[in-house]
Amino acid sequence: MAFISENVLDKFESIDPKTTVPLEKKYTSPKKFEFSFPLSKNEDDGMKNIVGVSWILQDGTDSYVTLLARVLAHLLLGNEGAILRKNLLESKLGKSIAKFSGLERELRELVFSVGLEGVKNSEIPEVEKVINTSLAQIMDQEIDDSEVRSALHQIEFKVKEITGDYYPFGLSTVLNFITPWLHGGDVVSFIRIDVDMKKLKDSLKDKNYLKEKIKEYFIDNPHKVSLVLRPDHSMKERADQELREKLEKQKIMLNSSQKDKLVQNARLLKERQEKFIDFSLLPKIEVKDLNMKMKSLKTSPEILEVAGSKLYFYDQSTNGISYIKYSFSQGDLNEEEVILLSLLATVFTKIGTKNSPYHEMAKRIGLYTGKVASSLGTGRYVNETDRAYLSFDIFAKCLDENIKPMMAIMTELINEYSLDDVDKIESIIKDQANELMICVADYGTDYAVKSAARNTSQYHRLMELTSGITFVRKINKISQMDRITFENVLEKMKALACKIFSKNNLNVAVVTSRDNNNDFQELVASSILSFPSRKNNGIDLAYEKTKRRDEACTTTTNVAYVVKTFSTPTLIHEDGAKFAVLAKMIGTDFLHSEIREKGGAYGGFSGYRAIRGIFYMASFRDPQITRTLKTFENALKWLNDSNFSQDDVDLAIIQVIAELDTPLSPSMEAFKYFENQLTNLSMNDWQKYRERILACSISDLRQVANKYLTGNYSVGMVTSKEMLDCDNPGNEFNISALIG
Repeated sequence: MAFISENVLDKFESIDPKTTVPLEKKYTSPKKFEFSFPLSKNEDDGMKNIVGVSWILQDGTDSYVTLLARVLAHLLLGNEGAILRKNLLESKLGKSIAKFSGLERELRELVFSVGLEGVKNSEIPEVEKVINTSLAQIMDQEIDDSEVRSALHQIEFKVKEITGDYYPFGLSTVLNFITPWLHGGDVVSFIRIDVDMKKLKDSLKDKNYLKEKIKEYFIDNPHKVSLVLRPDHSMKERADQELREKLEKQKIMLNSSQKDKLVQNARLLKERQEKFIDFSLLPKIEVKDLNMKMKSLKTSPEILEVAGSKLYFYDQSTNGISYIKYSFSQGDLNEEEVILLSLLATVFTKIGTKNSPYHEMAKRIGLYTGKVASSLGTGRYVNETDRAYLSFDIFAKCLDENIKPMMAIMTELINEYSLDDVDKIESIIKDQANELMICVADYGTDYAVKSAARNTSQYHRLMELTSGITFVRKINKISQMDRITFENVLEKMKALACKIFSKNNLNVAVVTSRDNNNDFQELVASSILSFPSRKNNGIDLAYEKTKRRDEACTTTTNVAYVVKTFSTPTLIHEDGAKFAVLAKMIGTDFLHSEIREKGGAYGGFSGYRAIRGIFYMASFRDPQITRTLKTFENALKWLNDSNFSQDDVDLAIIQVIAELDTPLSPSMEAFKYFENQLTNLSMNDWQKYRERILACSISDLRQVANKYLTGNYSVGMVTSKEMLDCDNPGNEFNISALIG
């Protein structure tokens, strides 16, 4: 820092950048606004309006006010039983809670929003009525003390938990306080949450305190905005036409000198894009500086067996928080049952049990745990040619002192589950279907990869069925069924649920401190003994293994997500590591330049999924299709013809190792180890993979590229019909609309 100050900073004088953000000028009465958004006509089912209400609450640099607002947000929206969430969903005025709902803490002032997506034109006014009625309902009754304690518990839990699965924990902690830091607040007061927590708990001794704040912040707050977003089928076409006309006018207005200048600038840009950049001038680490050893857990798990179930206890420093995952391996399922299983995972922990209605269960979950969730676990046995792993997983975490009530919740969910509340299940499925439909374009690359790879192996077929375009279409279809047809689907789900929970096919991971092991083991063993016995065979999905299948899914979007996939060996093969390095080189040195810098896409990259055995090249938010596919074709020629040094390869090696060494939270480290054990992947396998990465040369990369990237491949794409109409790469594509 002294060197930087002396040679750079000291040469300048400080200035006031005038970046202070003033408080908003407050409305004296509520306002209403309407806007439009583009939507293809074939995707409009008459229920695509978005309706919401927002309030500016208070100054976001005040730590106490922020804490209070977080508590209020939890009471109103924080779980399945929260009054705004419950009343809006039960009103059936819309398909799902609006994505913007919740407390926005990253602005200068706190903003709370709530609304519904998927609303009919005729029912738009009713949404705000439900919101206003719900707030009035709170004023007419006593706020449940357990709901308040649940809100406080959730906030304290988040402060205590060591996260950082994508960022170092210290950095993610700092980012939580970015708002007061940027806007001149007292950052220390946000860190010392215990001071504000004590103040709030003292204030809560007045039973009317929260109701008074709800009245102040919401009911009597004039700075309120009601918003309606309506679909417009011709909006995109009009915008495109306006742009064409504007460009044509600009072109007519240009004189010959200005045209020559544009041509010259284009030539200069091309020269700059193709200019060699000598990275050797920059300071860098070298491969020899990297750690040769793969990081592993400090202590091996303690492994026990109880009534046919296998238990893995991981001793980790988790700051007084314990984690558990029940993983029920599945088998003997056909494609329809796999999709239904994914649907069951969507609703399972949100629907209550025979003993506890969903709002009561949501209250217990909030009061005693940090989270309870169900999901599907998918994996590939990397040491076998084509065998997939599928499990129904239930995950929970809690403060150490709440292990017993958490385990009671877990056991009750499994033994006393109930699929009888048809209205609630239908509401959850509609909510999830709407969210997935909206997000297809946002996650287009991931969907395109799954679509292109689905016929390469049993595992990739499983991935597409449970989380790809096939699942999105299926859940959307189910969400629109009439009541009788929906109940028939529900009966099939009930029949499936009867056979998925078995102690004979159960693996359990527990992450906690060693001090908790004995008590935890007794509780888990008791829980397991209450489960039925039933043996499942391994998953055996039929799929059509084809040489090539190019697919395009069309939806409302202005861009394309284009992917080309190749089936490759997994990480345990001697060639696997070479693909990891190859992906970095092609992505960083070729695709980024050609697709992003020259082609105008937001991103161009390649990747290798080491466990899945897939190499892919991809574009992100791409304005071009045919050009991008041609670029993919040219990647191999570029690799063979370019003059690379070992320094170029080393740069890619360093990037791969950096990803392998991404810091994980203590709990995530343990669960990653657990997943490896379920699919027979050892730390020795990872160590060999790392050593092969570190030993890669340019000849290795060319060898695997010419061996595996010249044969069978598939292309997947998420884009719009309009883009395909004007930039169609050929007739070999199987084109289908997201909603057909």
